[in-house]
Amino acid sequence: TFSIRWTRTWTWAGGTYNVVAGSDDGVRVWIDGVLVIDFWRDRGFGTSSATVALAAGTHTVIMEFYENGGYARASLALTRV
Repeated sequence: TFSIRWTRTWTWAGGTYNVVAGSDDGVRVWIDGVLVIDFWRDRGFGTSSATVALAAGTHTVIMEFYENGGYARASLALTRV
């Protein structure tokens, strides 16, 4: 049982992005302080997604993950649509 928080600042071209967070168990993702994915409960590995519009420039992404037992796995992908 543990939790972790990652923070990263990225620079993107403006446009629409698909955000996909994978987790076994809970995951939350914020972009520029706005919660875009909130799956904060136990599960086997699965994905949660959101579509966001971003202006060109620098954006801060925070991902929180918790593991309640068993395998621990987390992933994050942002792709332009």
